Amino acid sequence: MYNIEELVGKVVTIKTSNAEYVALLNGVDEELTTLTLENPQLVMIQGGDVLLMPFVLTAEPQQVFMSTNDILAVMESLEATAKDYLDIAEEVEEVEEVEVEEEPEQEDE
Repeated sequence: MYNIEELVGKVVTIKTSNAEYVALLNGVDEELTTLTLENPQLVMIQGGDVLLMPFVLTAEPQQVFMSTNDILAVMESLEATAKDYLDIAEEVEEVEEVEVEEEPEQEDE
């Protein structure tokens, strides 16, 4: 991956053979075999609109390591896409900061 280090810290679009993702590229290993991504989003199309959906539904993927073996291309995302992604990432952070009040334990009778 030629000059991928220049994209570290930017919102990138990642194309694999079967999907497209948008994420913040936090890093790449020295061998260029693994990307470190923050809060990746799956790109979907619905009724002519492009949507960003969670990468996974049953976990909170703040940091994901993706093998470059499955990646066809990595490029800087379009400005509008990057803005949408950053807005979603900000919303996710706000939700994570909300403290969940625990229910008091009930005593056995």
